[in-house]
Amino acid sequence: MIKKIKLIFTILISVFLTIIIVFFLIGYFFPPKAGLLVVSNPKADVFIDGVKVGETPYDAALKPKEVLIKIAPLDPRLTSYETRVRLVAKVKTVLQRDLAESDEKSSGILVSFEKVVGKNPVISVISDPDKAQVKLDDQVRGFTPLELGSIDSGEHKLSLSLFDFMTKEVNIRTYPGYKLTAFFKLAPVPPQEQTVQKSLNFKVQIVKVGKDGLNVREKPDLSSSEVGQVKEDEEYSVLEETENKEWYRIGKEDVSLGWIPSQYTKKIEGN
Repeated sequence: MIKKIKLIFTILISVFLTIIIVFFLIGYFFPPKAGLLVVSNPKADVFIDGVKVGETPYDAALKPKEVLIKIAPLDPRLTSYETRVRLVAKVKTVLQRDLAESDEKSSGILVSFEKVVGKNPVISVISDPDKAQVKLDDQVRGFTPLELGSIDSGEHKLSLSLFDFMTKEVNIRTYPGYKLTAFFKLAPVPPQEQTVQKSLNFKVQIVKVGKDGLNVREKPDLSSSEVGQVKEDEEYSVLEETENKEWYRIGKEDVSLGWIPSQYTKKIEGN
């Protein structure tokens, strides 16, 4: 009986060690891949470390390492784009680019990852130019550059907006123990599209500004000069709004005071 128990125990240990060795060999010879998605508008060739690997949209599983990615438009009138990216195992890096005649008119998004201490995902948002408004899942979270901690793992929607620049958004996935860095290159709005809607006829109440109040600016831009301040619960007429409705030009009795972010207002019913 004792010999049988010893035999069974020996067999179990052998099976256990065999499983460990098999998993080790699988991990050694077949390491986890890193995902890469490259998207462009219009279609373009994709080069990795100087070698053409396909056309956009390009979706592949690659060896985790740092690579040089180049997006070369098929239209010779458009400007190419290239950047270095570190591909991380088990996560997908996303590179999106809207190509134009110059880098200044081009826009794009690069979503990359790096390991961090702790299990909670972290999101870092950077933009060119900076001071762009950041929305995560349609909630305003601040202005670039911005780092957000204690984010739930899973799918999210990230968007950036800045006056006189085209709004950009991307669907992202956060992972436990990883920091997601999203770099946004914003393109200026074409001159003919930089319009405001006039002849508005409603009033708003100032909200969510606390005792410090809210700065009124000369232009609908956070970098514009301050021309005054409004306080919590005060009411004003909206004289104009930007096309994306993110800024209001407020006043009283048709006398303009300046521009404020619409997120700090509440429309007064009946107006």
